[in-house]
Amino acid sequence: MTTEEKIALLEKNLDAIDKALMGKATNDVKSYEINGRRIDKFTPSELMEIYKHFKTQLNSLKRPKKVLTRVKW
Repeated sequence: MTTEEKIALLEKNLDAIDKALMGKATNDVKSYEINGRRIDKFTPSELMEIYKHFKTQLNSLKRPKKVLTRVKW
């Protein structure tokens, strides 16, 4: 996966987390069970931790890389 693809994926994930967090303000429950199938949702604090992790990765990818060289005189 190229750096540009990683950046696009991280930005997409961050956008999805933003939307999920905005939806958490309305009535929401932690889990559902229907006909024996269960769905568990992240809590807002769990989403914030994931968001911070993705944001750190994104910032790392977008930060210009330092190139160190040695010059002999």
